[in-house]
Amino acid sequence: MDRSNNIIILIGLAFVVTTVVVITKMISINVVRGSEMRSVIDSASFKVQHLTASGGNVYDDNNNIIAYSAPKYTIGWDAKTAKDHSKLTPEQFDAQLHSLAKNLNKIKPAKSTQAYYNLLKKAYNKESRFIYVVRDVSYNDYQLLQKFPIFELGKLRGGLCVEKQYTMQFANNNIGARTIGKSDYDSDDNLVGVTGAFKDTIRGENLQLPVTKSVANKYNRPVELSDNLFPTRGRDIVTTLDYNIEEFAYNALRRQLVQSQATMGCVIVMDVNSGDVKAMVNLDKSSYNDTVFHEKYNHAISYVHQPGSVFKTAALLVGIKDNKIHLNDRVTVNNGVAKILNYQILDSHKPSKTVLTATEVLSESSNVGTSKLIVDNYVNNPQQFIDGLNSFHLFEQLGLDIIGEGQSYISKPTGREKVFRSLAKIPYGYEVMLAPIHIAAFYNAVANDGVLMRPRIVREIKGNDKVDDVVINAVAIDTIFSKDVAEKAKYMLRQVVFGEHGSARNAFKDAEYEFAGKTGTAQLSVKGSGYNASFVGFFPCDNPKYTIYVLVNKPTKGYYASSVAAPVAREIADKIYGYDKTFSSIVTITENTPNVLSLLQMTNEKKTAAKY
Repeated sequence: MDRSNNIIILIGLAFVVTTVVVITKMISINVVRGSEMRSVIDSASFKVQHLTASGGNVYDDNNNIIAYSAPKYTIGWDAKTAKDHSKLTPEQFDAQLHSLAKNLNKIKPAKSTQAYYNLLKKAYNKESRFIYVVRDVSYNDYQLLQKFPIFELGKLRGGLCVEKQYTMQFANNNIGARTIGKSDYDSDDNLVGVTGAFKDTIRGENLQLPVTKSVANKYNRPVELSDNLFPTRGRDIVTTLDYNIEEFAYNALRRQLVQSQATMGCVIVMDVNSGDVKAMVNLDKSSYNDTVFHEKYNHAISYVHQPGSVFKTAALLVGIKDNKIHLNDRVTVNNGVAKILNYQILDSHKPSKTVLTATEVLSESSNVGTSKLIVDNYVNNPQQFIDGLNSFHLFEQLGLDIIGEGQSYISKPTGREKVFRSLAKIPYGYEVMLAPIHIAAFYNAVANDGVLMRPRIVREIKGNDKVDDVVINAVAIDTIFSKDVAEKAKYMLRQVVFGEHGSARNAFKDAEYEFAGKTGTAQLSVKGSGYNASFVGFFPCDNPKYTIYVLVNKPTKGYYASSVAAPVAREIADKIYGYDKTFSSIVTITENTPNVLSLLQMTNEKKTAAKY
């Protein structure tokens, strides 16, 4: 009996000990090493697959693709994997490295064959787990690269490592690239153009997808089956740009920059009624070749400078709007030299007459005449003149839909002498600073019967599976003067182009349409550093449809706007006139046209006192 009890007790003790050991082991596994072991199991069975989203495309106003999202590949190499799985002798493997290096040089010749070989050989000797070999490989080159020696064995045996991302490719890298934006639209650095302003819209949403790993690691399955198994493609941007007009502007500007040996230039073409930017081209001279120009900066929106004589229109329109200046008011300009408020003013050309009308002052671009008209009418109240300019919104941000708009400026002098000096200089475009887009928008308002439109570059955002389409409407900022004032301005600007002594008369000789515009030749702020030659205007005169602005910076073979900038506008206008089939018959304006006669009858001749 005692023996039986002892056996039972021993069995019970053994059971207890076993139970304690098992429980202790379970606790150790679950508590002490559980996290570590689960991580090992998870890593063996699951992984996160990174799926890169394709970006959206950029279209012109006619739905032509001007930029598109395309994959770019970064190629790396796991030398240890390739070495461990190779069945070649070291000599045979070395020959493969030479061949691989030679092929890499063909697709990326920036690095020599020897340099590629040295990179690969060093990694092989060190049994490196990863090195970068080439970056920014196109899809076509990537297809070739997968057939190169060693790389053809893939990831598991050849050590080929691939990273894919999407970049923006341009239909033509030369035309409007700075307005469209940078190719790396996924970066937050130096955001420019459409792709910079709409980066969150166009670049799409990448996806990190948890997947199971097969035993052979040859295929993966999503952990959870759902509709969200693919990255979200970026949305498309439809711009207001017209690729053909962009091309007209690019070719005309580049030809003139080469011919005049200029430093840089820009062109803006706007639709009068909507304010849509149909072309925005910027060209800078290459540092290594005087005949090579490329898009480097968006001068059209950011180059703030003294506008010179193209500003005279704004100055005179203040007086016309205030009913202080009339088209036939007469002013004595003598030989184009005058001392006004103790400040000497010179005309760049001798006037055709010693006394000019206000219309002739603008058409012949007389600094003396413009300054006298403004000083005579505003000398007792300079602030009224400044307020009039401010009412045109010239010194406010336009609120462009791309980044980089320059900050315009007007002098704010203190002290009677400085105020009067500014009153004499501002009317012909000094002591004010404007970007080309500000000038173009103002002249577009003249063409649009006084309605100032916000320049629009993006017209529509195309949706995707998650977001609907978004239409961006044209916006009228303000009516800055009446239609009557605008008609008078159009008449004056037409005389600049077609008047007997108009400063732009030679540029538009024998044109099939009528153009109204203004030349501007402005000396740069640092004396002796050159000039800016500009021309801005619109056509056709009777029913304006397009506004064109041209700037040529530091031309060295001729520098007057009439011979440097105006011919560029003429060439662009000629091309548009032949390209745009919506033009109706053009009405020729003459001195006998009733509308012009009524304008002249509305003016009161008022001779400005020659008291200077």
